[in-house]
Parts: sequence; C-alpha cells; structure tokens
Amino acid sequence: MHSKNDFNVETEIIQARDVGPAIIEVARQNKVDMIIMSMNYKKRFGSFTMGNAVPHVLEEAPCRVLICREPKRKTKQEDYSHYGMRPRRRQAGGDV
Repeated sequence: MHSKNDFNVETEIIQARDVGPAIIEVARQNKVDMIIMSMNYKKRFGSFTMGNAVPHVLEEAPCRVLICREPKRKTKQEDYSHYGMRPRRRQAGGDV
C-alpha cells in the first residue's frame, strides 16, 4: 500500500500541559495533512466521554482527523462467562 500511494508518515511525541492546543500548534507548524489520535474507552457517570484533547482537536484542526478508539475492556463477569463460570466473591474479613 505504501508503494502505490507514496505517502510519508511521521510521528511525534508532545509534552504539554494542554494537549489539545499543543497538537494543533504542531500540526499548523508542520503543515500536516492528517492527525491520527487514539482514545481509551472511558465511561463516567453512566455516559461515554472523550476527555478534553479529542474534542479540541476535532474542532480546531487545520486538517483531517482520524480517531481510533480502544476496544471496550471486558468485565470480570464477561471473562468468566466464556467458561460457564462466575467470578468468586471475596468473603468479608479474609481472602477467598
């Protein structure tokens, strides 16, 4: 695929207090064609959240943005259900 499309991929690790604005600044300075970001699956207070950096980059980016989400992690119940088992509960005052 690389030889057919002849594109160059460069990565950079940025350290900043405000990640979103720092990504935008570097993208503008380097005149990038696309920003690729990953995000964790986070669920707080019963709803899905993206954090602060992703929405900022989506709104302010001078180029295309591709967001890749990590797969949802299995709960202990889902892990054990594959084997037809249930996780053991700890008893109060001691180990299992």
